[in-house]
Amino acid sequence: MRTQNYSEAVIRFNKFLSKNPDNELCLLRKAQALNSIDRRTEAIETYDRILKVNPRNSIAILEKADIYSREGDYVKELETLNDFQKIHPKHKRLWYKKGLALIKLNRLMEAKYCFNRLLFLDPRNQEALIKIKEINNLVVSKPVDSPISLRYNSESQDDGYS
Repeated sequence: MRTQNYSEAVIRFNKFLSKNPDNELCLLRKAQALNSIDRRTEAIETYDRILKVNPRNSIAILEKADIYSREGDYVKELETLNDFQKIHPKHKRLWYKKGLALIKLNRLMEAKYCFNRLLFLDPRNQEALIKIKEINNLVVSKPVDSPISLRYNSESQDDGYS
């Protein structure tokens, strides 16, 4: 969809929301449209409105975390995912995304725990196995006092759980 169409959609969503301010689906679509036209601050505010209506809305929480990730604010991403963990501790996508956030923060042992937790929930998850292997290889190959970084393709937002 073109940017103009998303902008027009936001206008239509606002009109509908003026009469139905707590309509969760409309709020979600508005947030997604705002995110698509790079109005991320407004998108986060809209996701927060959704979470006031329904604190268990996993789509809103995960998409909010994705915005923080794209902005490079991995601390806020992790905080958002930690809040999500309190609500949905068995959500597979949570553990994958949390592991990636921890990798970006260079907290590799915590990331490894997340990928192991994902494997507990989904023993055949190949992405988790790959990440654990990469972490193990890096931890073994680096001297204790040198920083460890893990190759992460920030261009790819597809986490296999969408």
